[in-house]
Amino acid sequence: MANNIIVPVPTELKKIKSELIAGLTKRQVVGFGITVAIVVPSFILLKNINLSLAMYGAFAIGVPFIFTTIFTKDKLTAEKHLKNILEHKVLFKEKRLYEVTKENKEIAIARGFISND
Repeated sequence: MANNIIVPVPTELKKIKSELIAGLTKRQVVGFGITVAIVVPSFILLKNINLSLAMYGAFAIGVPFIFTTIFTKDKLTAEKHLKNILEHKVLFKEKRLYEVTKENKEIAIARGFISND
């Protein structure tokens, strides 16, 4: 009997995320665990003051943790994306200086960086 079984193999195996529990990745399980570990004690402490305050407080404390757990943009996690924004907008805000050399002198004249003297 001939073994002519054709199995499609994904071209990019890095796109496949391994699921650990209930369709969640390891990162999401850890993130939700940290969120629960922080939100539940704060809810219990605030519940003694006021139940509405406890609910709003738990929501306000839990949202940033859940956001950083779930958010991905351009295959970057939230903390890497926020780090890139911080470096670009705040830390290294200065503009690059344009240096005129023999190779790019014509381009500099065309763009008006230097006069044609």
